[in-house]
Amino acid sequence: MTRNVASLSLTQRAAERTVGQLESLNDVEQRIVLESFAETVSVALGASGDHAAVTVYEASRVKARQGKSVIWNSGETVDAETAALVNGTCAHALDFDDVVDYLIGHPSSVIVPALLACADETGTEGEGLLDAYVVAFQLACAVAAGLGIEEHYAHGWHATATIGVVAATAGVARLRGLDVDRTVHALAIAVSTASGLRANFGSDTKPLHVGFAARSAVEACSLAAAGVTGSPRALEAPAGFLDVLGGAPNAEASLKVLNGELRIRNGVNRKPHACCYQAQRAAEAALGLSQRWDGDLGPVQTVRLTVHPGSTTALAHPDPKNGQQARFSAPYIVACGLRGETLGPRAFTDAAATRAQPRPLMDLVEVTEALRPPVGPPEWRDGYATLEVIRSEDAGGTLKGRVDVPSGHASRPLAAEELWQKCRDSALFGGRGVGFDKIEVALRNLATPDGPMGLRSALIASGTLR
Repeated sequence: MTRNVASLSLTQRAAERTVGQLESLNDVEQRIVLESFAETVSVALGASGDHAAVTVYEASRVKARQGKSVIWNSGETVDAETAALVNGTCAHALDFDDVVDYLIGHPSSVIVPALLACADETGTEGEGLLDAYVVAFQLACAVAAGLGIEEHYAHGWHATATIGVVAATAGVARLRGLDVDRTVHALAIAVSTASGLRANFGSDTKPLHVGFAARSAVEACSLAAAGVTGSPRALEAPAGFLDVLGGAPNAEASLKVLNGELRIRNGVNRKPHACCYQAQRAAEAALGLSQRWDGDLGPVQTVRLTVHPGSTTALAHPDPKNGQQARFSAPYIVACGLRGETLGPRAFTDAAATRAQPRPLMDLVEVTEALRPPVGPPEWRDGYATLEVIRSEDAGGTLKGRVDVPSGHASRPLAAEELWQKCRDSALFGGRGVGFDKIEVALRNLATPDGPMGLRSALIASGTLR
C-alpha cells in the first residue's frame, strides 16, 4: 500500500526524500551546483592566511586522526570530522561564499565541506556528489520555510549554521548510503547540535559556526550508522527543532517545499564583494557613484545610506578594529566604495581595515533603515540601498544612487567567466597562484565519475597551509 507523503511526519519525509530517487538535473541546474562547489573550495583556499582559518587549523590538527579526507589548504589527509571542521571554517572565513535570500544564509559553505570530506572516504562518483548536494539544498529550503526564517534570524540565530547542519546531514546520509531509519536518527542527532549566534558576527567564531555545523553533520551520520537513536519527529515535535528555534514554526510549510520542485532552480546568489551580503547593495551603489568623478569627490558634508528594514542587523561594526569587523561595517564598505577601491579580500585584511585613508569618509556616513526609499520609486521587492553624497552646490551638489538587485544575485547572475575569475582571484589571494590551475580543471570536471577523486588528488598535490 502506498503511503500519502503529506501524512508523514516532517522528519520521516525528509529521510525518505534523502534516500529516494531524484529527478535528473538539467544543464542549468547542474551548472549552479558545480559553480557552488567551485566557489566554495576557491574562497576557502583564499582564506589560507586568515586568522580564524589558521588558528582553527592549528588547534584541530593536534587532535586529528588518520583518515582519507583532505584539508584543502594544507593537502593533509585526516579524519572526515576534522576536515569538515577546518574546511567549513575556511569556506566562510572571508565571507565571500554564496547566499540564498530565503535562507538568510550561506548553504554551500556548510554543505560542500561536509560532502567532500565524506566523498574522500567513500570514493563517491561525481553524479552521486551532485545528487547529495541537491538533497541537502532542498532540505535547507524546507527547514527555512518551516522555521519562519526572518523571525529565526531576527531572534539572533546564525541561520547558515542552524539550518546548514540539518541540510548537510541529509547530504552526508545520502553519500554514506544510510537507510531511511538511520537517516531519521542522523537528522535527530543533528538538530540537537544546531547552534550559532549572531552576537559573534565580526569575530573568528562566525566562520567557526560553519565549521562546527559541517563537522556535526559528519558526526551525526557516523553516530546514526553506529546505532545511536533520536526522536523520529525531532524536526516537528513539540519542543523539537522548529518549535524551539522557530519564530513561526510551520511543519506543513516545510513539507510543501520538500514535496515541491527543486529549489536549486531558483538559483544562488554569488558575491562580487568580499563582505556581508547585506552590504552588497551599498557597496555596488558606492562603487557606481565613484565612477561619476575623477578621483576627487571634493568636500563632503554627509553620506546618507538608507536601506530596507532589518538589513542592518548584521552590520554591527561601524568602527571596525580588524578585517573581520570590516566585513560587517557599512561605513567602511561605503567609504571604500566611494573611493573607488576594489572590495575583494584584500580590502578586508586587518591592515586595510585599520588604515587612515577611509576614515574621513567613514565618519560622515549615516546609516538609516526606511520602508520607503528616499531615492527613486517607493516600490522595492527583496531589498534596496540608496546613497546620498551631500556636498555644497559649489562642490557639485548632491550625488544620489540606488541598487535594489545587486550584481551576482540569482536574477543577475555572474557570467561563467566572471565566476571563474573570482575563483582564481580568491585562490591567488590565498597564495595558490599557478598552483590553482590543476584544481580548476578538477573542479570543472567534478561531475564526471572520477571527478571527486580528481579534486582530492589536486588538492593534496597543491596544499600550502603549513
